[in-house]
Amino acid sequence: MVNLLKLHMQISKISRMLCDATSDMRRIEYAAVLLAVFLLQGCLGLKPNEITQSKNAIEINEILGKLPLPEGSKLRHEHSLVIGAGDDWLGQARIEMQISSSEAYAFFIKHLPAAGWISKFSVFGKSSFMLFVRSNRNLSINIERGQDSGTVIALITSAVDATPLIPKRN
Repeated sequence: MVNLLKLHMQISKISRMLCDATSDMRRIEYAAVLLAVFLLQGCLGLKPNEITQSKNAIEINEILGKLPLPEGSKLRHEHSLVIGAGDDWLGQARIEMQISSSEAYAFFIKHLPAAGWISKFSVFGKSSFMLFVRSNRNLSINIERGQDSGTVIALITSAVDATPLIPKRN
């Protein structure tokens, strides 16, 4: 379980290096290493959900940075794609919470502005949607009721001026 956390941190480090790489060749090299690490993880039989719940709060903070989340939030690895770590991560993180969708909505409306995020758009309903901006980052939040109980949210973040990387063909 600890090995999985260390492996995830190495993947995060490589993915940050991939994002910071200046040449196309360097990006290809880092992408190849990242792919090899994912394949190695699969061969070792490590499953993301093997991380214990007691380490989940520490793990969420390491992966998603200082993003405020309700107590007891659990990262759903099998439904998440996070590149990088800390406050500069990008991608989608699916979070499971043991609170109602209206409580989750109220939590983000209250706590994200206190963390420096500016609300740009929000809709409350059976499926709620929120959009926040902070400096050069976008954060969209989709809130839905869980199947049994609680709430499942999707946090999606990217750079405001994100330009997609398009591979060049020779």
